[in-house]
Amino acid sequence: MSRWRVAKFGGSSLSSRENLSAVTSIIRSLASEGPLAVVVSAPGATTSELLALTERARAGDIGGLQAGLDDLAARLRALVPGAPIEPLLERLADQLLGVRLLGELSDAISDHILAHGELISATLVSHHLQQQGLPGLFDDARTWLHTDGVHGRAVARLDATRTAVRERLADWRGSIPVSTGFIGRSPDGRTTTLGRDGSDYTASVLGAALDAREVQIWTDVPGVLTADPEVVPDARPLQRLTYGEALELSVFGARVLHPRTMIPLMDAGIPLRILQTTRPDAPGTRVDAQGQDDTHLATSVTCLDRQALIDIRRRRIGAGSDLAARIQTALKEISGEVWLGTQSAHGQAVTVVLPQAHLDRALAAIERALAGELAAGELDPLRTRTGLHLVTVVAEAMGRTPGVAARFFGALGRVGLNVLCSAQSASSRSISAVVDDKELAVRALHDAFHLDAQTVSVALVGHGLVGSALSRQLLAQQDRLAGEHDLDLRLVAVLTRSGLDFAPRGLGQVRLQAPPISIEAYLDRLATLPTPVVVDVTASEAQDWHLLALRRGIHVVTANKKPLAGSLGGWDALRQAARQAHRSYRYETTVGAGLPVIETLQHLVQTGDRVRVIEGALSGTLGYLTDQLMQEVPLATAVQRAQELGYTEPFAGEDLSGRDVARKALILAREAGLTVEPEQVRRTPLVPAELLTTPDGFQERLTAWQWRLTEEIAHHRRLGLVLRYVARVDLQTGEVSVGPRWVGPDHVTAGLAGPDALVSFTTARYDQAPLQVRGPGAGAEVTAAGVLADILRIAHGLRPERASTPLRAGRSLAAAS
Repeated sequence: MSRWRVAKFGGSSLSSRENLSAVTSIIRSLASEGPLAVVVSAPGATTSELLALTERARAGDIGGLQAGLDDLAARLRALVPGAPIEPLLERLADQLLGVRLLGELSDAISDHILAHGELISATLVSHHLQQQGLPGLFDDARTWLHTDGVHGRAVARLDATRTAVRERLADWRGSIPVSTGFIGRSPDGRTTTLGRDGSDYTASVLGAALDAREVQIWTDVPGVLTADPEVVPDARPLQRLTYGEALELSVFGARVLHPRTMIPLMDAGIPLRILQTTRPDAPGTRVDAQGQDDTHLATSVTCLDRQALIDIRRRRIGAGSDLAARIQTALKEISGEVWLGTQSAHGQAVTVVLPQAHLDRALAAIERALAGELAAGELDPLRTRTGLHLVTVVAEAMGRTPGVAARFFGALGRVGLNVLCSAQSASSRSISAVVDDKELAVRALHDAFHLDAQTVSVALVGHGLVGSALSRQLLAQQDRLAGEHDLDLRLVAVLTRSGLDFAPRGLGQVRLQAPPISIEAYLDRLATLPTPVVVDVTASEAQDWHLLALRRGIHVVTANKKPLAGSLGGWDALRQAARQAHRSYRYETTVGAGLPVIETLQHLVQTGDRVRVIEGALSGTLGYLTDQLMQEVPLATAVQRAQELGYTEPFAGEDLSGRDVARKALILAREAGLTVEPEQVRRTPLVPAELLTTPDGFQERLTAWQWRLTEEIAHHRRLGLVLRYVARVDLQTGEVSVGPRWVGPDHVTAGLAGPDALVSFTTARYDQAPLQVRGPGAGAEVTAAGVLADILRIAHGLRPERASTPLRAGRSLAAAS
């Protein structure tokens, strides 16, 4: 018979009917593969609400108690209408009323009350599974999870639990048992709770008791990340960890891991997978004995906040070396949690780092233990510092890799951070330091350890002029990037309408010999590769698959404007999907080809400048055409030349219509903060719209009409004016417009030549002399270089010193004088 699998679902995964439906789909899929046991936490914030209700009950706040109970009951009933939870709600109310009458709350009663969150959750989930045609079975874990009887933080008795689980198997066969997390029973039969992350611990213990093939923890994050994404936006999920690394991370603050969860699985050799409920197809993080293939790479940077430091020093050298032992004994007597402790080589000084909340108790204990020396003046007065952070880098083979400590302290030193205290674990899996600036330290260490020697798997969708130029540039740059930047940048796949190349270790050249596959299948294969980046160099309506890629954990770079220039809802959906998946969505080339237009605008906004007007010639294609026209080149001839040079869209009428410029202006307007729909952009084509209907006969229509434009050009040239196709975004009025304009020599676009583009930013800071970005605005090579720059920004985590080389060519950024 197949081995069991255990799947635990956290409170966030059960917080709404939509989430519960997603959980049911996951359970259905897992159950089709073999025996499945489910463990559930209390839905949403139920446990926190129960704690608040117990405090109201103890305080005698009957009004607040009743209102809180009513709100909680209504929310729980709404999750699965008709589920048999009324008896549990009534018993909960009775127990809270008892606390109110007694005016006191013991640890045992508190555990009884808190247990209702998981009891109700298991009832809701099992009933919902039955409604969906699945054999869900409510299971009270107190029938098999035996604990040591400590209330609030009970520990499982594994031998007794294993025996009880075996006795339960007959009842579970053919069903999907939905067990309560967080709760067990003491040797005398009382309810005990397991403390923080108790449901994860329940799943771990159950997995060990079943000798499961795997334990899964389903949560709201895509796995264990390389750092806190609130500090490092480019933090990425780790695909593999060893048990030791996971245990080390759990000790030093990784939110999705806890030491007690790891130990039963380590002892039994059962792999753990951490997965995201909203992205069930994503690989998540697997924890096992092997870990990642490259054991020389660090895994994660963690940080413990709100730490305090106590510094104890003797005034005389050689006055005894028992100082550290006495301090340790004093802190142990008050059950003080000490994260780090060091002493000087001769025992003269001791430094202790502990949670800031414990500082007063710890100081009092140390002062009592050293009262004699303090009174005799043998010790300096105890010195303390608060508001500190303990940063840690974890890696399995750290102790076997030379230079790790130098890299660690060098990274902190380069950003000007002073290390107040440090330690390396005996396991050599971690190195820690106490600093006073969390964000600077975590980013510096993440940069130093995680973005070096990184493999990036690049896959193209489309292989036209820009795509083929990009593949040439990628293949040509590989050796230089590996040698100068320790970056293994691989072109792994190309998909077009006519063919496919896919080589996980990298393509040597693009041949497109295999038949094409669906974009969904393409993304599925790409999602399994290291640091996947998909690049859209098509002109298709691609918003749906951009969203799909982000949700599957794939970074997206696009030169395609259409996904960003659709509805405002679509724009918001793309940005939100990138944030939720902790993935990059980069689109610099959608506006300025190889020019840093969007980057410049983002920097202005992020630094607090107020953008007032954005104006310029955004199309290198139309810039080239208007320049040719001013040189008396016939329109049809100028269009044909632009097509031959690779400046135009496949149908040049798309360029002449101004739609392409309108999309660029719309992207800039939204990036600057305007909420604009496409139909709100006022667009005037370069030539009458009736000339631009279809590709058939296009050149002939232009030839027949162009004499009118020739007369108009001659007239305006006599007036000293030149023709330009100008986009304008007015942040003060909210107006966005694009169209042909006759401009005088003082206009910002007057001096442009050929395919050059120019964008001018008038802001609060750049008022009298607008900030300008100018350079080639069209051409496959410069656009491909801009796309490559976006890929490198993802690979290097926006490290300008690493990304600067490929960004220099063909760009100028200057303030207009």
